[in-house]
Amino acid sequence: TMLSWLLIVGNFGLSYEQSKTQMALWAILAAPLLMSVDLRTIRPEYKAILQNRKIIAVDQDPMGIQGRRIYKHKGIEIWARPITPLYQNYFSYAIAFLNRRTDGTPSDV
Repeated sequence: TMLSWLLIVGNFGLSYEQSKTQMALWAILAAPLLMSVDLRTIRPEYKAILQNRKIIAVDQDPMGIQGRRIYKHKGIEIWARPITPLYQNYFSYAIAFLNRRTDGTPSDV
């Protein structure tokens, strides 16, 4: 459905932490940032997530290379995306750490 392509930050009952996670993963995946909410009516902390210039810059990096999951173990995931600037022909990277665990215990990565 169309809704699966929309950011639901500030909508549909996502927590603040879940909203930050969705925005970060959308940026790593170079996904279109289409919102399903009216910025005039949402709480300021959710509006700040959607207007975070650094995350938007990652999403709209001019190289347009989609990120991917590079690590998955026991509910812990690491996602990486090559971005500009390049330095001596090496990419910079945007990194997202995702903890899908619900038990609250520490994890080694």
